[in-house]
Amino acid sequence: MTRLKATLTFIFILGLTSWCFSQEMSLGKPHNSYFKNFKQGLFEGTINGVLSLISAKGDTVILDFQKGMAKLLIEHDPEEMYDVSTKNFIGFTTSGKTQITYMTYASANLFHIYLGGKRYVAGSTDGAADSVITGLEYHYFEEKGTEFLSLYFTKEVVFRKEDDREVQLTVLIGSSLVFAIQTASPK
Repeated sequence: MTRLKATLTFIFILGLTSWCFSQEMSLGKPHNSYFKNFKQGLFEGTINGVLSLISAKGDTVILDFQKGMAKLLIEHDPEEMYDVSTKNFIGFTTSGKTQITYMTYASANLFHIYLGGKRYVAGSTDGAADSVITGLEYHYFEEKGTEFLSLYFTKEVVFRKEDDREVQLTVLIGSSLVFAIQTASPK
């Protein structure tokens, strides 16, 4: 009974620590991408959609991605611990001034927004590589030589500056992006 109590206490403390000190996460579903087993490559495409943000100061920011430039950079993981590679879906706003990167590794995901010379982050690919950003739905579709990755925010998602625990940006519910990546041979 003592061993069970110690185990339950450990699990409780671990859960409490995760809740207090990290982005809200949940276990991920597989990323069933056409590119799942690719070890490396660079593929071109476009991005469409809108991200609605609230800054830490309360300012509303709209990021417009209408036929923006996009690419998929696949980087080989030489250890192949949980996946053969990291997939970096990179997109630019219509103006080209702001960049986002949606990264996947195994079941985990990570989202970066590069805005005003600063990088804001949500998610994690550390540990068991199975945590996903809660409130960010993702779906893959393939048609006629193009893979579509749909990202939809079902909850407000908090982004922080890379080495800062303070909330810096919040992506609002209803924000959505669609990557359209050509599945032709990599460059």
